[in-house]
Amino acid sequence: MQLTNELEQQLKAKFNPEGSDLRKAQHRMLELLLWVDEVCKKNNIPYFLEGGTLLGAVRHKGFIPWDDDVDIAVPYSYYEKLEKAFEQEKHPQFVLQSAKTDPYSYKRWLVVRDKNSRYVHSLEHLIRRESIMKYRGVQVDIFPYDNRVVDSVQRLVSYDLPGVVINRLGTGYMARQLGRFCFHSLVALSKLAKFFSPVSQWWTYGYGCCFRYRYNDECLFPLSEVVFEGHCFPAPHNPDEYLKAHYGNYMELPSLEEFNHHRLYGIEIW
Repeated sequence: MQLTNELEQQLKAKFNPEGSDLRKAQHRMLELLLWVDEVCKKNNIPYFLEGGTLLGAVRHKGFIPWDDDVDIAVPYSYYEKLEKAFEQEKHPQFVLQSAKTDPYSYKRWLVVRDKNSRYVHSLEHLIRRESIMKYRGVQVDIFPYDNRVVDSVQRLVSYDLPGVVINRLGTGYMARQLGRFCFHSLVALSKLAKFFSPVSQWWTYGYGCCFRYRYNDECLFPLSEVVFEGHCFPAPHNPDEYLKAHYGNYMELPSLEEFNHHRLYGIEIW
């Protein structure tokens, strides 16, 4: 199904009309993204839109009508600097979610969350996982991109062992502590693997992320710009090549079953 202007308007009317909870959440996520952009520019940290957010920028000039988060990427060599920058740049409503700020968040990448909203999940294992997190609001996922990743090692260290612990044993104290132990063990293993991994011309998600798309240097750098919701943001050097590697024929709309890919009941926002 190819996107036309008429179909675009129909999709917006169906999924995210102005005033709807999802559209309000998208406006909030745009505020989040603009703050992240400000922090990155202030601290000379390169980043770019990636995944569904880049797809939305190219195909819809903004959010994919049914999308409920924002995805960006930062080169791994700047990742620690970025975390420190967020620790210094305080915001009254937005907060960095990491193992330091939210001990039972088992994500292996940084997330910037809004304090005045909440995802309402429909899948039991996600409800259980989110219930032990301190921050549950709409988010910007910040993925590390790295050119020192061995695929076989990535498969090992990206296994969601903490999530398995919580899903099997529940959310009690002992289960949460075991989940934390598994999380930090995988982090330590990832750092060890990173030390022995050779430099490659191919970039992919850093150790601990479960995605395995690969992009060469020329696809990503030097960065370009795209328009997203009326604002200019950094993008891979060749967005077309990136999106084809990620989605194939990315201008083709997905099937109806994929429109709510995060399986949400909704988003509460205040």
